Amino acid sequence: MRLPRILVLALSLGLTPLVARAYEALNVGDPAPELRVARWVKGNKIEKLNPGKTYVVEFWATWCGPCKESIPHLTELAHQYRSKGVTFIGVDVWGPDTKKVKPFVDQMGAKMDSNVALDSIPPDTDPHDGVMARAWLKAAEEFFIPTAFVIKDGKVVWIGSPMNLDKPLAAIVAGTWDSVAFAKRRQARRVVEQKAATINQRAVPLFKAKKYQELLKSLDKITAGNEAVGKQFAGLKFAALCNSGDIDAGLALGAKLLDEHNDEPNVLNTIFGRVIDPLINDTPGPRVVALAFKAAKRAVQLSGAKNPTHLDTLALAQYLSGHPVAALASEGKAIKALEAGPQPERKAFNERLQRYRKAAEEKRKNSGSSGGSAP
Repeated sequence: MRLPRILVLALSLGLTPLVARAYEALNVGDPAPELRVARWVKGNKIEKLNPGKTYVVEFWATWCGPCKESIPHLTELAHQYRSKGVTFIGVDVWGPDTKKVKPFVDQMGAKMDSNVALDSIPPDTDPHDGVMARAWLKAAEEFFIPTAFVIKDGKVVWIGSPMNLDKPLAAIVAGTWDSVAFAKRRQARRVVEQKAATINQRAVPLFKAKKYQELLKSLDKITAGNEAVGKQFAGLKFAALCNSGDIDAGLALGAKLLDEHNDEPNVLNTIFGRVIDPLINDTPGPRVVALAFKAAKRAVQLSGAKNPTHLDTLALAQYLSGHPVAALASEGKAIKALEAGPQPERKAFNERLQRYRKAAEEKRKNSGSSGGSAP
């Protein structure tokens, strides 16, 4: 089970789900909406989705952190499937300032190697009501980004997070994909996610306000008897337990989550990065840090030590574990992995790099050693 984007993004960006519907629904199996973009900023100008071809249409924004993580992954898939006739299209949506898009795309360079367009937003209109945003995202009740749609023979055959696209796309190209079965699974999942979204509106403010005991009581009450919804909020409950001081219960739940998501690097990074994030908990206990380190190390292993966010979390876990030299090395790798990435992230990563460098130097002076390294 993947951690739902409704929870990941709401926690990281403070977003609230949009629930109003006043437009034609879009489901798996339906004909794909038209491409009605304002202009193309990279790649080829694609007028329409032609029958007999396969397309990946992904929606993203310059301000969206998870989008920045998924873009290089989509580029890898675009290269992998280019010879098989799959066309990748990225559409910037929900952006209040579209002037930022072209510089962002230029800065990403080869890491964003696809056809990129801007949503068509009528004058004096909320960016969420752009033509593409309404016809695709709102119509499909996908209220968070990044979200990708796979179109084959003019019909929608898959909708979901770009990070979960690998296996479905392989099956779609091979001709073994069962879109009817997927549509049923998606509908069942959306029932759970809709209930989770309602819970989320109460849970996230309590978490951000650090009212952990109140949050835990609320979660136990509203998820009772619903295992699927309870799983949706297990990561948040883990953080609340650890941050409230109930370390034993928190670690027991954390160990279970580490086992359940042992092959999902982004989920591991989200769940365990939260419990050591200094903006949320500036004094995590040593046992909490040890578990977070184990999860971070696994996430980095799974992503091939190429994901800057995973490396950044590992560096923090190493630093908190008393291994500043190892933290310095990991943060350096994170910065290198960013390459020409967006400047806000580079600034934050560089600030942490300086903190770890200072700690490593102090440890060398005090111990006369290299400062040790984490395994």
